[in-house]
Amino acid sequence: MTTLPDALGSERWERALASIASRGPDATGEWASDGISFGHQRLSIIGLGSEGAQPRVTDPEHVLVFNGEIYNFRELAEELGIAARSDTQVLYEIGRRGEWSRWIRRLRGMFAFVHYHQTAKALTVARDPFGIKPLFYRHHSDGSLSFASTVAALAELSPMTLAPSPVALTGFLANGVFSHGTTAFSEISKIEPGVLKKWQRTERGWVVKRQQIELSGWPSETTSGALRDSVAAHLVADVEVGVLLSGGVDSTLIAALAAEMSPGVRTFCLTNPQSPAIDEAALARHNASLLGTTHVEVPVTPATLADRADALIRSTGEPFSDAAYLPLSALSEVVAEHVKVALAGEGADELFGGYRRYDVERLIDSPGFGSSVRMAGRLAAFDRRWPHPVS
Repeated sequence: MTTLPDALGSERWERALASIASRGPDATGEWASDGISFGHQRLSIIGLGSEGAQPRVTDPEHVLVFNGEIYNFRELAEELGIAARSDTQVLYEIGRRGEWSRWIRRLRGMFAFVHYHQTAKALTVARDPFGIKPLFYRHHSDGSLSFASTVAALAELSPMTLAPSPVALTGFLANGVFSHGTTAFSEISKIEPGVLKKWQRTERGWVVKRQQIELSGWPSETTSGALRDSVAAHLVADVEVGVLLSGGVDSTLIAALAAEMSPGVRTFCLTNPQSPAIDEAALARHNASLLGTTHVEVPVTPATLADRADALIRSTGEPFSDAAYLPLSALSEVVAEHVKVALAGEGADELFGGYRRYDVERLIDSPGFGSSVRMAGRLAAFDRRWPHPVS
């Protein structure tokens, strides 16, 4: 989406849309009015017909583009009093009523969206609390705004060369991530996770207001109940859903629940025959057999992964520090040949402190840690004053 004048139909617009075509190969939608252009590449998951088509403009006053899935859209539709066959319809109705602040924390799922109210000349954008779906924006020199799912798409929209951001890149090299809404480029920012922003068009340009999205409560009081409830919600789709399966506990738990709820579900696993010490294919194959899934194995080698780095950076417009992106991209290509959606066991180590680096944090937070450090300091000072070595 952009407020750049005469964007729709321009060569740069077409290149920007083409750069995100892989994110939505099912349909392309465009709309322009009032000096604002919207474009969308659709991946049909819920509401495969026109009810899910985007940009959505059933009311000439309102336009919506949306990336993601809202798993409780049927429940919300009932509360809104509308008949909806897609999550896009539910989001659109909330925007049409101007009730984002009331409903945004009720959205269960992953999402990034841009909504425009023509009469009010107001833009509303938001991103899910965990930042699963990306959303970047750029302020142009003429005061225009642009939003896109990738940095690469924003770069295509303007002839101005992007300048690297030394501060953001320093933070990335130190921490492995871009934080606080920054990107590798000074001119491009990202909507932070769990943030809703509203831009109002005025004579002075676009004025922005920011609102934090509060997380709603757990759907279950127990971890097992929450996990079961989450898997059930993620299986809601009008297309087949698969599972990425390794030899780990996280993905095996998800696969077990998915197989229980959707017998014969497809599972996908990477194999690394050249590195048997880290290859989990045998364990994944064994678990898939026990669960009765339709199992697919995808072999990779270091040589086949090395060529993927440049392609990944070109498609996203950003560097990455997690080497797991390389095999995941290889796996995703094969998964896409079978299913449109795949569940993965991500985030458990972060949520439950599974990485070894969390041991230090637990030690620091443990009772008596401060006094132990002070005692160690006194012993060190005493040792320096003692004239004879202690044996």
